[in-house]
Parts: sequence; structure tokens; C-alpha cells
Amino acid sequence: MGLAQLTEIRLDLHAMFKFAIKSEFDDFDRSNPFQELEFITQPKRNLITIESQHFAPILRAADLLSRDNYVTEGGLVVPWIVTMFATSLLAGLRRGEARALMWDRIDWDNGAIRIDRAMRRGSKDINERTGAYEGEVLRMAVGLPKGDKIREVPLSDQLRAILEPLYEARDKDVQGRPFVFPNEFGGMREDTRVHNAFKNLCKWMHELVKDVPMNAKPDRELPRSRWSRFNAVAAEMLESPEFRLPDIFDRLDYRDSRNSFSSYLNELGIPQATHQQIMGHGAHDVTGTFYTRITSRAFQDARERMSLGWQFYKDDRLK
Repeated sequence: MGLAQLTEIRLDLHAMFKFAIKSEFDDFDRSNPFQELEFITQPKRNLITIESQHFAPILRAADLLSRDNYVTEGGLVVPWIVTMFATSLLAGLRRGEARALMWDRIDWDNGAIRIDRAMRRGSKDINERTGAYEGEVLRMAVGLPKGDKIREVPLSDQLRAILEPLYEARDKDVQGRPFVFPNEFGGMREDTRVHNAFKNLCKWMHELVKDVPMNAKPDRELPRSRWSRFNAVAAEMLESPEFRLPDIFDRLDYRDSRNSFSSYLNELGIPQATHQQIMGHGAHDVTGTFYTRITSRAFQDARERMSLGWQFYKDDRLK
């Protein structure tokens, strides 16, 4: 429950009390118990920025932890959360936007992803054909992205290499799956499942950081674990200095993927107007808000810069 809802409750209680004190009961306590009621708000969480040089090591480690038959049967994390997180990290998608992403929103020929749907709390469903809201307000509904800002984001070569195998294999499971990250029945994946899967991913990544910190020497002895897969990934990290992970996973939030993507665009020198429209942010001036639009040339320039900015490891499934 948010601060606005709590404020409304306080006002309602206050109004009820004012009505009650007009009663004729002589023994009624006329002191107002809600007069001094105050709300203590929690401080905002500090954002975590994943440096671009850590993109590849993070996704490589996450991929190895999720692989089947790497060392043992089954992975320590579910594969779809790795791919979903990679998509958000490389395209700046919010969690609700990644859950609602459909295959027909990906333009493979022009290297673009259209973000026009998102899972939102306390919203009406949006009509797929007309684009208008309809029906009752639901606890969770498919609506427009935050701020009702429809946008297109570049599909980098790295992200294309991650999503293409999923696209080619989409008909091998439940037929007619429109979602990129569907649940076992082909529908939209539940938010609680996404949250829990991401927390589990962060838990195992944090364990890797503890066993193989940034300054670890190649000849150090690794702690033994009953998870042979975990030991194998830790040993590979120890042998490759460029495979070290930042110590951020005990406080990392899914939202930090979008923050990191925005920082990456700034690092690449993407023009501010292009940057704002890729992120779906409004400009503070009339020129940027109403008159500046991304041309196809500027969009492709941003996509090329993103693709050349960093590289995956060649021997990875995530390339």
C-alpha cells in the first residue's frame, strides 16, 4: 500500500471521527486519535550500476549456472530468468515490459524491439486491436508502458544472438506461444515467479563472488561445495581474470538492469535526444519533447554502437 492510499485512509478515519463526536453519547472520548498521525517513509534505495565491462562476465556466469548437463543434471537457476535479465540489461526493459514482450514486437530485419505493452498494477487491460483501455481496473493488467510512452529500442547483435535460438525453438513447446518469456502454459509469466527466480540468481552469483573475489589469485584453493556445478563455474572464474564478478549481487535489484542500460548508452556517447526516446523519458524542453524524433539513421547508429561496445565470450551459449 502506497503513501497516497494511506493518506486517503487517514482522511477517511478523520472524517468518520468528526461525525462520531456529534453523537449524543456523554461518555464518548472526544480526543482525535488521528490528529497527530504521521507516516514514516523508507529512504529510497540506492541504484546499482553494472559497469559495461561486467556485462559479459555476469551473463556468462549466470548462463553456466543455468545450463543442463554442464556438470550435473539441471541447473542451479532457471534458464529463462537469465535470458529475461539479459534482455532487460541489453535493451533497458522494465520487468513488466519484459513479461509482456511478444515475438511479433521484434523486428529482426531492422534490428528493433517495439515496447508498447507492460504488465502494470492497478490498471485496466488494453485492447490489442484499438490500443484503448477497457473493462474494470484490475490488480494486474496488460497496459501501456510507464507514462503511456510507446518506444522502440535497438536490437544489438549480442541480444539478437540470445533471442534468436528462443525464437527458432518457440514452436517445440506449447503451440501458439506469443510471449517471449511464457510460463509453462504459454501465458504471461507470473510476477512472483520472476521475482523469486531473480533473487535465486542473485544468491548464487553472490556465492560465486564470495568464493572468487576480484583480487583472488589463480592458485588459491576453492572452498568445497556439494554443488559440483557451482565448483566448476568457480574454478573457471579463478582461471580467467577477466571472468571476475563485481560484488553487487547481495543488493542488486531487477530495476538496476534498466539503470545500467541507460548508463551504457551514455558511455557510448548516444545523443541525448536519442537516449531519451530509447529510454522512454520525456525531455525538459519543447524541442526535445515535441519536435525531436529519432531518424532511422540515428537509430541504426545507436544499434551499431551498442553492438560494438562490448563482446561476449566466444565459447558461450550466450554470444
